[in-house]
Amino acid sequence: MLSFLHIENIAVIKKLDIDFSKGFTALTGETGAGKSIIIDSICLLLGARGSRDLIRSGEDYAKVSAIFACLDSDSLNELKLLDIEPDEDGTISVMRTIYADGRSQAKINSQTVQVSLLKEASKYLINIQSQHESQILLDITNHIKYLDTYAESEHDIKNAKTEYAFSFEEYKALKNKLELLKAQGAEKERMRELLEYQVKDIEALSLRSGEDEALEARRKKLQNAEKLIKGSDFVYRALARNSGGLCASDLIEKSVSALTKLSEYVPEASELAEKLTEYKYEIADIGERARDFVPDDIDDASGELDKIEARLDAISKLKKKYGQSVDEILAFKDKAKCELDELENNEELVLKTEAKLKTAQQKLAQDAKILHEIRVKAAEKLEVGIGDELEYLDMKGARFKIKAELVSSVEKYTQSGADDVEFLIAANPGEELKPMSKTASGGELSRVMLALKSKLAGGGGAGTLIFDEIDTGVSGKTCEKIGLRLKSIAENSQVFCITHSAQVASLADTHMRISKTEVGGRNETCVEILGFEERVRETARITSGVSISDKQLEAAREMVLAGSKKTADV
Repeated sequence: MLSFLHIENIAVIKKLDIDFSKGFTALTGETGAGKSIIIDSICLLLGARGSRDLIRSGEDYAKVSAIFACLDSDSLNELKLLDIEPDEDGTISVMRTIYADGRSQAKINSQTVQVSLLKEASKYLINIQSQHESQILLDITNHIKYLDTYAESEHDIKNAKTEYAFSFEEYKALKNKLELLKAQGAEKERMRELLEYQVKDIEALSLRSGEDEALEARRKKLQNAEKLIKGSDFVYRALARNSGGLCASDLIEKSVSALTKLSEYVPEASELAEKLTEYKYEIADIGERARDFVPDDIDDASGELDKIEARLDAISKLKKKYGQSVDEILAFKDKAKCELDELENNEELVLKTEAKLKTAQQKLAQDAKILHEIRVKAAEKLEVGIGDELEYLDMKGARFKIKAELVSSVEKYTQSGADDVEFLIAANPGEELKPMSKTASGGELSRVMLALKSKLAGGGGAGTLIFDEIDTGVSGKTCEKIGLRLKSIAENSQVFCITHSAQVASLADTHMRISKTEVGGRNETCVEILGFEERVRETARITSGVSISDKQLEAAREMVLAGSKKTADV
């Protein structure tokens, strides 16, 4: 649930901190007080596009942050798949900042993230139901998403969708392979000539793995043969053996002899003589190893260099065509040979792939049917539930139908299945069932969406639901029923409702008032949690306007008292 919200420098909001509790919270206030700004701020927090126009005049940035606590296990599991883990106290913090220069920054648990991740994570944190979202119902492509969300809570659809998705990918891969094989068959001769040329071109050099690196090393030695001979000979004569004079080993041996004689008078000299003897052997070994730097076959360096240069030049030409190293060139050759084999056996491969594709198509159709049957059962149950909800919400005689039909051809299958899903409605008795875009008014769409949310509550997804003026264009009696339904949804989810309805507000567990005050010559939005008497007065204001009589206050008092006693189980 959303436990804390901080808004800074957004429109009329200078700085606002709000603590929230669970249950049903109503937010009321006069037009222009900043209710919509709070929704815009939350949308920004959840990944909506940030506009510099949102930044309060005269400020360099705008910031929104929130803390979410007590998340259910399903939401935590989905967030974990996005590599989002709660802090040690079990909370998840989210922050979004936009700057006047157009920059934007998003953070989750103090770690900077892409806005796209913020948007993806928001699905498991908050769901905002606005009049705009009601319009989403008019887009038929969204209907299957609502049905599947319901099916996830009522039926085992996740495994069926996973199995179908696997079969769909396998079918697509085989279909693409078959198309490629047929295309190869059509230009078989051209491809064969090219591949045969490439294989012969590479095989002509009889390359060995790592050969280029070995040749480069050998070339370097040959190019510096004179330096190698002189340098290694000098080290050998200086350290190990010098026919024309003393070397380091000779001098150390004489020093050892001298120290040995001194040991008769100075005991420590014996220990030094032993150490020096060890050094003599190490130094002599270094001299011997230095002489080995010169290869035995370096005598004809010039001739061998010519051969190496020619070989490396030939390898370099192959590298320009087939890879950056000898190993890559050899890998290219192996691949070309495989493609040649496929060309030689193209007809056989086409037949085998066609057989595999047929089997995969049968498996896909079977999995699609299983998924379809689950959706049909879920649709039957959901349409009954929504029908009951609409009846309760004063759309008496309205009929709601979910069309879920298998598409006619496997070519029309999609990643999500083979179902054509559409919501149909007859808003009034005696009318035909028609697509929602052709029959439902704004108020009817809002009630259908509320009915959907009521049936989907507790079935996964966000644990916090925000309803923005869902009671617009609805009568007082129906508003009370909307409030009761919101209260019912709040038994399983945290619910906020921005409302102009006294009936809805009186049923809330918590009532917050949004207002504007003048500070330093500028308006600032503030939010306060209302006590009982303040709540009565705010309810009377909603009902009566600016001028409030004692009778109106009394009526508001009775409404608030009655609302606190009414249960959500209606």
